[in-house]
Amino acid sequence: MIDRKILNSLFEYTEIEKEQKATHTFIEDLPISAIDIDQSYHNAAPTLNQSLFKHNAVYISKHNRFADYPRHTHEFLEINYMVTGSCKQIVNGEVVTLNAGDILLMDIGCPHSVHELSEDDILINLLFRDKDISLDFLGSMHSENSSVFEFFLNISLKNKNKRKYFIFPHNRDITKTMDQIIDEYYLQRPYAYPIINSYLKILLSKIMRYYPLPTNQIKDYRQKIILNIIEDISKNYIDITLPDLAKKYGYSENYLSSLIKEVTGKNFVQLRTQHRLKEARYLLKSTDFPISEISQLVGINNKNSFYKKFKEEYGCLPSEIRDSSKRKNDLQSSLKGLI
Repeated sequence: MIDRKILNSLFEYTEIEKEQKATHTFIEDLPISAIDIDQSYHNAAPTLNQSLFKHNAVYISKHNRFADYPRHTHEFLEINYMVTGSCKQIVNGEVVTLNAGDILLMDIGCPHSVHELSEDDILINLLFRDKDISLDFLGSMHSENSSVFEFFLNISLKNKNKRKYFIFPHNRDITKTMDQIIDEYYLQRPYAYPIINSYLKILLSKIMRYYPLPTNQIKDYRQKIILNIIEDISKNYIDITLPDLAKKYGYSENYLSSLIKEVTGKNFVQLRTQHRLKEARYLLKSTDFPISEISQLVGINNKNSFYKKFKEEYGCLPSEIRDSSKRKNDLQSSLKGLI
């Protein structure tokens, strides 16, 4: 259950809610920079863009009550969580109803509008990006007979989904994780955002666990192979080679190389390097190992190459990650000393 203080604060009126209650007219609560309108289409639905994620991978907000929220789309994935009460929405042209504990998951670009919420209706919006649905995460989940898994797989592979949204009825285990995400987001305790990111993966995993929603098995054998390859790379990113994988799966190196590029948009070396750099980033934050040693540990022996690739992947140097992590730890230590 959501922390009592947070829940009480969610029932308090925001300034926008005060105005909307008086007029029952919608007032935009997002900055202009977060909204794009395509002027080439008459009555085009506004699109919420990714500027909301400048600082964090997850954005959470309470949906303001007492006025209809107009039709819009978004460049990211959205989860609506009905904390208390109920609401009606029009999602991708269909009328849906959410009751307390229900979760609505919407694809990128899925148009929807929300009918006016009343006093007791608390709706939480959780927004996250497609880049947070990684192939290595899905490779570890690997479920061939789930439309929810297929939904996330298509997002990761940049394929279009035929089904634009899912509604998951109240499940105590899932709402427990959702409540934990909300607590971390609003309480802002030390390490809140790494914990939120971990909880997001747990949330998506639980959704796939409890709502497998059987579908036809993945017919594209290429996707099955790539998921297995992603898992192989994540487990053995230091030493694994393309010839190793070609031998394991019984294909020529040229064919497998082309297949990896076609399905993922990256070649084998890029995928392996991505995993190596991810592990290096973790070691920079969690250990005091010299940067040159970390480079060796993850399998990149050329120091200059390591620095260049790290900058390309994360937009900063390894030393900047180390310095930033150190400043956060020093700040948290000093705050603990004041308590």
